[in-house]
Amino acid sequence: MVLFRDNIIDIVEENPEIKTVIFDRDATLLDHGRPINNADKALSELVKMGKKVVILTNSGNTEAANIAFLSKEAGLKRGVHYHEVLSSGDILKAEFAKPGFADKKFLVLGNIRDESIFASKEQFITAKSDGDFVNTFKRESIDYFFIGFPQVNGKSFSKVEDFTSLCDFIALTKKPIYAGFADVGGIDKDGNPSIIQGDILLEIRDAQEFFGSYAPVTVYGKPEAKWFLSLFKEKLPDFNPKEALMVGDNPKTDVAFGRKMGMQTVYVATFPRRDAPRIGYAVPSVSGSRYGVPVNLFLFNRGREPR
Repeated sequence: MVLFRDNIIDIVEENPEIKTVIFDRDATLLDHGRPINNADKALSELVKMGKKVVILTNSGNTEAANIAFLSKEAGLKRGVHYHEVLSSGDILKAEFAKPGFADKKFLVLGNIRDESIFASKEQFITAKSDGDFVNTFKRESIDYFFIGFPQVNGKSFSKVEDFTSLCDFIALTKKPIYAGFADVGGIDKDGNPSIIQGDILLEIRDAQEFFGSYAPVTVYGKPEAKWFLSLFKEKLPDFNPKEALMVGDNPKTDVAFGRKMGMQTVYVATFPRRDAPRIGYAVPSVSGSRYGVPVNLFLFNRGREPR
């Protein structure tokens, strides 16, 4: 069995020009808060090698919340396993504090992992259940929708029909929609398909096209590189994309982000994805397994022969 640690270290050692290694968090480094395939050892070894190690997540948590989560749940320490953690949550917090947002009210579909992204608790309302969402909208003065973590009170949407109806309703209101990230596809801890933010956004987009009732949808996070530019300048002043490697499990967010930024990219197939073969010049690099699930690492844009 080839471990995650060996795969990543091999790639970095074979490419000495790499000075910065950027990792996605969930399903790349962690699975339900626990390190995958000695990922924690890979991180600490990279730090010892003198590489700048960055965790870049669309989790929606702010930097402070991410650091607390990484320490408590995964045992990852700043300075030991990584140097910086950058998140869409910090971008959201900065945006929602601006005058155009600070005096407006959001209705949240799903849960908010980190409430500090909003200027105050008065700025948002979370419906008590998916069935209460429409009634909350009618009862309150709502300016915007926010797509949060797709659960209500710890429970996933119970029926796909209810979920679809909610997306149709949101589309018909013509209210602007905001979301922290847009991962598409996914499975839960039992291996069943799960509704996540990307699914919601796609459903709303399709509903808007069907009803002809368009409202702007703004997604903060990967793969849109523009949102992270200020964070990169602040936290990584010496960053050079030609000397960086982006590692992630989602080709549509992680890999796409890395390629937009001009970095080399590694796709970690923690969970099989049908869209993986269509995203570029994938060259098999190394492989292993995790809990019986194939784990293939693909190094993109290298043009070398499989080994």
